[in-house]
Amino acid sequence: MDFTDLDITNFAISLVLSFLIFLFVLYAALSISFVVPSSLQLFLEDFYKLCCNILDQQLGERSPTHVSPLLVLFTALLIVNLQGLVPLTFTVTGTFILPFLLAFWGNIIVLLQGLAEHGLEYRRLFIPQGVPSMMLPLIVVVEILSYFIRTFSLSLRLFANMMAGHSLLYILAGFVKQAFFSSLAISLLPFSLVVIVYCLEFAIALLQAYVFLVLLAIYCNESLVLH
Repeated sequence: MDFTDLDITNFAISLVLSFLIFLFVLYAALSISFVVPSSLQLFLEDFYKLCCNILDQQLGERSPTHVSPLLVLFTALLIVNLQGLVPLTFTVTGTFILPFLLAFWGNIIVLLQGLAEHGLEYRRLFIPQGVPSMMLPLIVVVEILSYFIRTFSLSLRLFANMMAGHSLLYILAGFVKQAFFSSLAISLLPFSLVVIVYCLEFAIALLQAYVFLVLLAIYCNESLVLH
């Protein structure tokens, strides 16, 4: 295997671009602080409060210790999703590998945190209370499988929504291109559909980052309180 053959792909370029945008947002959040807040400062403060409120609802009193890593993840996902809506760029969450890695390592960290918090008592997460003894082995197997399958469900949800929407945009944009060379009037209908779907994809990009954050916070809460 030739490790010197490093191809520059759309995935790599878009990921680097998203990383640079993330660094800019982080720099702006850390460096901008005025007695009279600017519009950007107010926006970043409101964004931080929004994330804290979301995590407070899911984690309760444990929220302050988890705000930083989950806020970074949420911000990174937002940037990646929204950056993919810029024309001539690539949506890296529209490929399965990145959502899977985020979900996989997120669940691994949650698992390790639960083991560090409860030790062997962590097994109670897979043994529901009040289950008849005859059904207990089956229920335990089902709980263990569902625990590990949620990595795939969490990543597939993000990947499928981003890929489907962007594929639809690509198809509609192709219709607009073909119709434009035929007749300007004919191209207005597919162009209107592109604008509507684009606005919908913008909302989906925000929603999917929010859903990813909430579900990961719920998994974290389950590991910490064992309910």
